[in-house]
Amino acid sequence: MGHHHESIYPVSTCYTFHWMYEVLPPLFHTYSIWLTLLLAGQRYIYVCHFSLARRLCTVPQVIRSMLILLAVAILHQSTRFFDRKFLPVKYVWNGKIFEGCEYQTSEWKFLRKEKE
Repeated sequence: MGHHHESIYPVSTCYTFHWMYEVLPPLFHTYSIWLTLLLAGQRYIYVCHFSLARRLCTVPQVIRSMLILLAVAILHQSTRFFDRKFLPVKYVWNGKIFEGCEYQTSEWKFLRKEKE
């Protein structure tokens, strides 16, 4: 695409880039792993406990389970949405002034170390 050499600016774009490349992929990876486990559990119930399958493996129950798993995956990765702070910067490269973003680790990540 040829845009790998351009800096990312404004700050909102930096946040969006961070979320799309570093936060959402692990979130959906976590969710897909748990969906696989849900499918395996559903198959186990159908094969080994057929009488429970009529009650536990209905479409509404599976949808409810999927939504719960999605909520747990979002909760699990929720701190990743706030672990960086982006600041606007200007820099000189090849004699030209460019605007971009610089990230800093959020201060709350260091609170535990200070207490020790």
